Amino acid sequence: MHLLNEKKRTKNTKDLDKEFYSKILFIRRFEETLLELFSDGQLSGTVHTCIGQEAIAVAAMRNVLEGDTVFSSHRCHGHYLAYGGEPLALLAEIMGCHEGLNCGRGGSQHIAYKNFYSNGIQGGIVGNAVGIALAEKLKDEDNIAIVFLGDGTLGEGIVYEVLNISSLWSLPILFLLENNLYAQSTPCEKTLSGTIRGRAEAFGINYNETDSRDPVILDKVICDCVNYVRTNKKPFFQTIDTYRFAAHSKGDDFRDKNEIEKYKRKDSLSLLSNRINPDVRQIIEKSVEDEISELLKKSKQLTKPKKDLGIKQLEKAIHIKSKNLPSLSFTAETYVGSLNKALHAMMAIEKNMIIIGEDIVDPYGGAFRVTKGLSTAFAGRVFASPISEAGIVALAVGASLKGYKVIAEIMFGDFLTLASDQIVNHASKYNWMYDNKVTTPLVVRTAMGGRRGYGPTHSQNMEKMLLGIPGLTVICPSLFHNPGMLLHYSVNLGSPVLFVEPKELYSKKLLDCQDGKFNWFNVQSDNAVYPTLNFTLNLNQSPDVVLIAYGASSQMAVEAAENLFRDEEILCNVIIPSLLAPSPMQAIASFLGNCRNVITIEENTKRNGWGSEIIASLSETIGQINSKRIAAQDCPVPASKTLEEYMYYDVYDIEKSVKQLLGYDESNN
Repeated sequence: MHLLNEKKRTKNTKDLDKEFYSKILFIRRFEETLLELFSDGQLSGTVHTCIGQEAIAVAAMRNVLEGDTVFSSHRCHGHYLAYGGEPLALLAEIMGCHEGLNCGRGGSQHIAYKNFYSNGIQGGIVGNAVGIALAEKLKDEDNIAIVFLGDGTLGEGIVYEVLNISSLWSLPILFLLENNLYAQSTPCEKTLSGTIRGRAEAFGINYNETDSRDPVILDKVICDCVNYVRTNKKPFFQTIDTYRFAAHSKGDDFRDKNEIEKYKRKDSLSLLSNRINPDVRQIIEKSVEDEISELLKKSKQLTKPKKDLGIKQLEKAIHIKSKNLPSLSFTAETYVGSLNKALHAMMAIEKNMIIIGEDIVDPYGGAFRVTKGLSTAFAGRVFASPISEAGIVALAVGASLKGYKVIAEIMFGDFLTLASDQIVNHASKYNWMYDNKVTTPLVVRTAMGGRRGYGPTHSQNMEKMLLGIPGLTVICPSLFHNPGMLLHYSVNLGSPVLFVEPKELYSKKLLDCQDGKFNWFNVQSDNAVYPTLNFTLNLNQSPDVVLIAYGASSQMAVEAAENLFRDEEILCNVIIPSLLAPSPMQAIASFLGNCRNVITIEENTKRNGWGSEIIASLSETIGQINSKRIAAQDCPVPASKTLEEYMYYDVYDIEKSVKQLLGYDESNN
């Protein structure tokens, strides 16, 4: 193991003073230069400086090993530079240039370099860092995770979810809290009740507190913290009292000027300056100024990024070929059986695959028994978590960043709202935001839908809330698909997948389409990894209407099509995608052919739903169409069986809608 900055590391106190003075001064001048560039109109967006807090970054990074992972927040420049990051690459990123760390995609708050990451969402990164610590524990090496958070971050609920898990599972992570006394502009005494110590110790985590004035003393404190975590393989919480001299971001500063001046008199640079020989200090200061001048000179040569948004990579679920994914062999009769047997087969093959969720270990095996037997067969790789949906997904995201293939089970889809920040602002962003430097092989499995009498908070179809998130693939297999195989493909996709499992289907038998046939239907497939199926009763005739359905609606659509042909001689094709986002519009349009009468069917409520997107996309692609949408009524799902049945549609409602679209006068029937 090697210290990240070992070549520059020294134990002599005088040399330490010079090292700290040089590094702290460079970080400060770098960020002061950023503020100057903003004032001159050369930068856009925003920037959050750590001016006054630099000693923490320098002291912390002196104790980081090459294999350790550091997670920082929106105030990340000092951490990155102390970590050993290239200053020009950071400047280029903040300037939005091609030569930037992420080619300008991330900007000031969102950077990735080796094992250093930052993101601008308060609290969420703490969960990701704990997930990284879980990965390090599973690898059984001496690497640890270090996460920076501020006093304001203690207002975020996910922090407490993952503090609990980190202690409960004894994970090697150091929580470094930079207490600069303000949550943006609000004093901490107005945002925090109780003590910071009390928060850590409530979860059984050892705690210490110091200040950042003397970097040499701080270096020793952090060294002890790191050694504790590395040796004991347990979390530690270190608070460092500090103060930022500049505003929260580039805007105005409303703090009391006398207060700011009071803390400036305790500046680490001033302390070090008094301990360094004046001649030596001048040499250091000139060297730093020369570096900054050279940076500015080089910045004139930076180029604008190419006008390529990387959308194809975001939509890889459409473009990926099955031959590029590993195969899997298993057989099952039911929907839940397919998922369970696939998981057993995957866990046997993928030694770096783990599962996290509530109540998923034996003898229970999950609320719907999807994970039955897994914790027995694969001990140490199936984790029963507390009731912490945000924490579950946050840990899964972090572990996936370290190369683990992770399935996070959210017991009911209704609970996705509790984890939505992790899905929207972390998992789906990292790959793209970091210019494809990382992968996040993560699947969030969840049971969706009503018709089971579970009532308003355990019956919703929440997928439409997440269908429009770039970088997130949404899958929903029907009984006509192979759900276990699609889950296998999702685990190996290398990017986040929301895997929707209609709970109504769990106990039902799969409906195999043998030799391209199902009952009287011919069944065609686009042969994609996530196949779109086309059911037709006549391959040589254009249908009167095309029904487009997914998930639990699919079987009803096929039944309605069969009834309509038998009873009314109305020819209906049924298109059944398994991929909901990004929408497989090319396959749908191809199967639609010349037909312009379209009905979408979904379990979601109708307003702003999946059907609206499909119809709008078809209209843009092929021109005017006649359309109807069938969906649940726009209200919460009732617990009463009578009311629930009234809220949803059935086969008869589908048949009725087809006739209405075609202008049939049902009064004559």
